[in-house]
Amino acid sequence: MWATSDVSCQCQDNASLDAIEGCPERNEMLIVQQEYDAYGKVVGYNPNRDTFTVLSSTLVNAVNGAWFAHYSPRHKAVWIGAGTSNGVVSASGAVINRATAPYRLGPTYGAGVMVCKRLTGNVIALLNANTWLECDPVANVWTPCAGLAQVLAALVDTSDWPAFGVMAVPLFEYGVIAFIMAYSGAGGVQMWLSKP
Repeated sequence: MWATSDVSCQCQDNASLDAIEGCPERNEMLIVQQEYDAYGKVVGYNPNRDTFTVLSSTLVNAVNGAWFAHYSPRHKAVWIGAGTSNGVVSASGAVINRATAPYRLGPTYGAGVMVCKRLTGNVIALLNANTWLECDPVANVWTPCAGLAQVLAALVDTSDWPAFGVMAVPLFEYGVIAFIMAYSGAGGVQMWLSKP
């Protein structure tokens, strides 16, 4: 069954819906949007009641990059951000700003690809084969990871943006992360499985 809802009642007409992620603890889908260039907005949508709740309308530095949203089942929180700005939406709906990321994050050129780790609930942020970090968004701590990020070391095209065109999906049931490379310089679609 398909149904529609009027998102425009909470989101600005002149802005885009940049990221969406489920938050089971709130029984909501979180919608992250850049507004008025300098600010961003987080809106919770409850599909059972067809209601919207504005959680924040003052996200800073929203123009810094492309927005992302990642749910952590262990932390019961959603990590959001754009560029080097990032924050956490807690189960209570509080939006908490976090320390500036060491490099740009988000689904865009020159930014790192992020994915949630099953065991810790933290997020891995990969910029290139040698630069990747683990972020605990709740404790607000960035920790460098040792070794080579094999999926980014295997690229045929050694462009300035090795993470571009790489998608990552946690498969929590199997304890692995699937990385899929799919862009013209990669020499065909490749898939990697990692057990962090």
